[in-house]
Amino acid sequence: MLERGCKTGLFSYLLLEAHIGAFSVVIGKHYANLDLADLPFSYILEEDGNSKIVPGMNLPAVGTVRDGEKWPKRDGRKAPKKRDLIIFDVFSPYTIEKMRRGRDELLALSEKVPREKSFVMYGGAQLSRLLLKKGAKYYSLGIARYLQEKVLDRVREALLKEKHWSAAIASLNPSSMLEKPEEWTDVSGLLTPRERLAALEQRVASGACSSYDDLLAEFQAMYDSYRNDEWQYIYDVYAKEYGVQLNAVTREQLLAAADGWEDAASSLQGMVTEDSKKEFGAFARIGYGLDQTEENLQKDFEAVRGTIETNGVVQKLAAEGDAIRQRKEQFKHLLTSITT
Repeated sequence: MLERGCKTGLFSYLLLEAHIGAFSVVIGKHYANLDLADLPFSYILEEDGNSKIVPGMNLPAVGTVRDGEKWPKRDGRKAPKKRDLIIFDVFSPYTIEKMRRGRDELLALSEKVPREKSFVMYGGAQLSRLLLKKGAKYYSLGIARYLQEKVLDRVREALLKEKHWSAAIASLNPSSMLEKPEEWTDVSGLLTPRERLAALEQRVASGACSSYDDLLAEFQAMYDSYRNDEWQYIYDVYAKEYGVQLNAVTREQLLAAADGWEDAASSLQGMVTEDSKKEFGAFARIGYGLDQTEENLQKDFEAVRGTIETNGVVQKLAAEGDAIRQRKEQFKHLLTSITT
């Protein structure tokens, strides 16, 4: 099982049974049964016949950003009512919860593994002791960016609508009534809480959902409730991560969240920008300028790929980096302008 967003390298091989976490990259041939579902955004490599995992390394990769942008754009379906109900979000309760579990497992391992050991076995793969805290750091950045950004956006929306602090904060209470908001699943692209899918299974088994149209309507209801369900997840998990109840959040706590979001977002954005520049290095120019001088090789490459200064992806990433601070300052200004 390769979860959403996974990629495999040329001639890569996986031995059944295997479970690879979301948005991971598999390279090489793997002859062990790998169970790496709770380490998403990872590189799974093969070295000297051994499977190795680098947790979280695909999180700050430009390829992940590019994939997240291109998949919705490639959905060219024209039908007004779509049967495949797909949530394209890269960061969602589904992936964030996996990152939370992965972060906690990596930090726990970092406390247990003796310093004399160079690696630990995890899910059938070798995991370097030196990468435990680094992988946890990547996950922490992704979690902080997602949770704090979603909270800031929701608060901004509430403040613009209510124009009064107490009414705005009261509107942060979730409308969904999930019993287990942290448990999510991926139903062929549709992200939904597990309890909603379990309830549908019971209705099918009992005969309450007995036709194809009934089934489509049930899945459509799951799709339509995604944003409300996502907010309940954020509402509950934010309290666990930061000790803040959002229905009683203070200005000071939101100002701190804005600073935390900027730090996490800027860190990830900077790493993604640096990763994008690798596409213009010497290695990337090997296939250009056949039997030509170094100068003509460079001209050939730039005619096809452009330069760092002109490339649209790099420039877009740089612009997004500049916009992060502006968004934070705009939020803080709005926050201080609302009366209690």
